Amino acid sequence: MRTIHVFGTTAALAGLLTLAGCGGQNQEYHPVTKGVTVKAPPPHEHEHGPHSGHLVELGEEEHHAEVVFDAKSAKITIYILDGTAKKTEPIDAKDVALKLAIDGKSEAFKLMPVPDAGDPKGKSSRFELAGDPDIKAHIKDEEDLKGSVNVTIGNKNFTGDIKHEH
Repeated sequence: MRTIHVFGTTAALAGLLTLAGCGGQNQEYHPVTKGVTVKAPPPHEHEHGPHSGHLVELGEEEHHAEVVFDAKSAKITIYILDGTAKKTEPIDAKDVALKLAIDGKSEAFKLMPVPDAGDPKGKSSRFELAGDPDIKAHIKDEEDLKGSVNVTIGNKNFTGDIKHEH
C-alpha cells in the first residue's frame, strides 16, 4: 500500500513540475519563491480599436489598421493607427488595398482617402469604400470580412490578415 502511495505522489509531483516548467518556447524559466503569487500575463488589450472596429496588425506591431463595417450603408472604413492601436496615424498613401473572400472568390477593392479633421494636408488616417454592390450583397456584418489589408506607409509595404479570433 505504501509503495502505491509513494508512486502516486511521485507521479503527481512529476506532472506538476512538468506543467509548471512549460511556459512556452520563448519564455525563460524563473523559479518561484514559496509564498509568492504568480500573476497571469495581461490579455491582449486592444481587440477593438478606438472606432470600435476590428484590428489588423501591420508589421510587428509597427502599425495597425482598424476595419470598421457599417452594415446599414455597407460602407467599409479603414483607419490607420500607430503601434499602440490607440491613435490614428495620418499617412500619404493614395489608397489602401483590401482583399476579401466574397462568394468563395478573392476580390480586390481600393479604399480612397477621406481625411479626418485633424489630419495634416496631403495625408489621411481614414480610407473608405462605399456603395460597392458586391459588398452590399455578400457582407452582412464584421464577421463576414475575411481577407487582408495592404498599405504602404512611408517607403514600406505592410500586409495584415483580417482574423476573427474568439
